Amino acid sequence: MKRFFLILFMSVLGLILSQAVLAEDCVEVDIELPATVVAEAGGFATGYFELTNCGDDAGYIWLEFDIDLNGVQFPIGQIPVYLGAAETISREFYFPVPPLAMGYTVTFCVTATSGEYVADDCATMTVESSDGGESIIGKTTGLNFTSENGECVDVDLELPDTVYAASNSFMEGYFEIINCGDEAATVMMSVSLDLVMFDTTITLGDIPIEMGAGDEISREFRLPIPPVVPEGTFGICITAVSGESMASACQAVEVVSEWGPPESSSPEFNLQNYPNPFNPTTAISFELSQQANVSLEVYNILGQQVSQLVNGELQPGVHIYEWDSGKIEGLSSGIYFYRLQVDDKSVSNKMTVLK
Repeated sequence: MKRFFLILFMSVLGLILSQAVLAEDCVEVDIELPATVVAEAGGFATGYFELTNCGDDAGYIWLEFDIDLNGVQFPIGQIPVYLGAAETISREFYFPVPPLAMGYTVTFCVTATSGEYVADDCATMTVESSDGGESIIGKTTGLNFTSENGECVDVDLELPDTVYAASNSFMEGYFEIINCGDEAATVMMSVSLDLVMFDTTITLGDIPIEMGAGDEISREFRLPIPPVVPEGTFGICITAVSGESMASACQAVEVVSEWGPPESSSPEFNLQNYPNPFNPTTAISFELSQQANVSLEVYNILGQQVSQLVNGELQPGVHIYEWDSGKIEGLSSGIYFYRLQVDDKSVSNKMTVLK
């Protein structure tokens, strides 16, 4: 009898496990671009992607796109697509290729997520040029997807080519969102900031905006660019999603620091912290070759000082200071910068607090 119940139990367990396997999420994605495209005034290139829900259940699949223009990353927000079990859809998308894009190498990647299952694919395209490429700074790019059920959204973004990191310095920009669909809709907006020099992306969203058919909103905005922000290239994208329609506008901005170029972060200081990421403490170390006036400060992503670890004259040698994020009330997890000032030279690094 015991053997009978054991066999029965194992049979039921096997059935349950087999059903769990059959119910697993599954998604497939494919993206295609032309190998080359000619840049021209008012010109657009057309791409194609195919998405398949290879799972057994209908549900939402989340698509996330990333554009790489000559090494500068522009991550673009997510768009939900509802697919039935075993259903496949295909979509064309387009993006601008003006004359200023000549000589670029463009890579598009798409990532599809269904539950815990993730699939991705990438395609690369060359923008033909007869005289070489130019800087991408100040040029706007993006993606546009139109829906087959009347949903439509469009985005425009305007930013300065260059901003200065200094006390009381701001970057002023402008964006415009249009509901070009046939009906009123809730448009979800997100903003992503790619810190190219730190290989880090910060995303804000999703922000719901109620818009009538044909409505257009425009906003001016100001972002603080404090002295703690190092020199380098920043990629900024604004993405709007309305149902299965998505539009994005992306631009690269060059930040010039009042502290001087990155070369000022001389190897002689050997500034670093360990561990990184950390919770809640990390040790920040640096080395001095001679006696100097030194300050070591920690800033949040908005450039607000949250700690000062040293401010005074130090002797030559290696110096180590512990920073305990747990002792600072209200400090959240995320990216922080620490800045070392040695006489008239300075250097900053990033660190990540995990909580």
